[in-house]
Amino acid sequence: MDPKTIERLREIIASIEKRSSTIRTREDKEDTGLGQPAGLEQPSREPPSRFPSSAAYPHCPPPASVTMPAPGVKLVTYHLTPGDYPGLEDRSGDDVLSILVDAGLLPGVAVSVRSGELQAPRCPVFLDLETTALGGAGTLPFLAGLGYWAEGKFVVKQFLLEERFAEASMLEKLAPELRSPLLVTFNGKCFDVPVLRDRFVLSGAGPLPVPGAHLDLYAVARRLGRKPGYSWSLAQCEARYLGFYRTGDISSRAVPALYFIYERERDGSILTPVLRHNLMDVAAMASLTSVFCEIMRAGPRSAGHPEALFGAARIHAASKRYDRAKACLEAALAYPFSTIGSTLEFRHLLADVLWNFGEKQRAAGIMEGLMREGCLDKYRYARLSSYYESSGEPRKALDVLELALDKLAQPVNEGKVIESLRRKASRLRKRLYGMPLRRVSPE
Repeated sequence: MDPKTIERLREIIASIEKRSSTIRTREDKEDTGLGQPAGLEQPSREPPSRFPSSAAYPHCPPPASVTMPAPGVKLVTYHLTPGDYPGLEDRSGDDVLSILVDAGLLPGVAVSVRSGELQAPRCPVFLDLETTALGGAGTLPFLAGLGYWAEGKFVVKQFLLEERFAEASMLEKLAPELRSPLLVTFNGKCFDVPVLRDRFVLSGAGPLPVPGAHLDLYAVARRLGRKPGYSWSLAQCEARYLGFYRTGDISSRAVPALYFIYERERDGSILTPVLRHNLMDVAAMASLTSVFCEIMRAGPRSAGHPEALFGAARIHAASKRYDRAKACLEAALAYPFSTIGSTLEFRHLLADVLWNFGEKQRAAGIMEGLMREGCLDKYRYARLSSYYESSGEPRKALDVLELALDKLAQPVNEGKVIESLRRKASRLRKRLYGMPLRRVSPE
């Protein structure tokens, strides 16, 4: 690379640090769009009114310490307080684990930080990698950022690979930090963990330490649903849930180029934007974990996120936690100016949750409205008919069944449920009028 190009890139980096306009990061690796060109972020062209302001903006403190744990490896440590990053809360490791389990974000996992022989840190670890590529056998993780709570502060450690020959040494120093009851990443199941697993083997550092559990916040963000104007990238999740857009940040796609320039020039200032970007990613995961837990529990910080509350209700309903699902749905309905409660998907889920929760009268009322609109499926027709029959209204139960058979008895819909509806209608008709329902051929 010629000196003029290098100098121009340095000027771009300096301008990024001074930039104060709002920037939307659309090309983060977490968005998993692999067909976009690499480069620095561009100012948003979206109407400003659609997006949050940058009033609450993170403060990146200077490093608390910089050491050399091994030749060619630098360790940069930061101590963040809750006021340094929006949404960052003072939590102990035990608190974070219990909240995650209670919120249902770790289904089927019972975590105890006092069991087993775990090395420090004995709490959830937040991991984010910066690499030389976004996939492939030659992808080298040159910067690993880890965060965890300790003594009221959020500690972030960044292991920087200054020389490629020291990769095995960096991974050996990183390994004890990964022995945790819980690993939290953003798209880490598809990117960070596979990259680390390969590099641990290829470098001869041994197998990758396996954490007790792995929470991928990208998967949680997807299940909470997408809101118009926001994607599922980490920066967009910051904007939607934490209320700010990053300024002066770089795209993840610009990170490899900066590391290649650093390897040629050996100027540590070239990597300053990369270290800052990684620090913000790790802190963002800790903040989003707290917000996601509040949404899953329909807590105070879930206000303003009716779409996410609906997504949380779906997660709870799939795990048969109908009390939590009901709380999330009612919180979404209580939010003013939201249209989520009028959607068919929401009403179907609300009817199912209320039915399983024991509020069958309310569920029947919702299903009646859906039936009048012709939006009820065969399973809910059967459920509504059963409710009327058990309530001593066989005539209404038969009406529901006849309407269902009129709408659903087509050749393509022949099956066990339709046949069950026919048998039930025949039984009710015989009970009411002394004659069974005659089966009519679809011809």
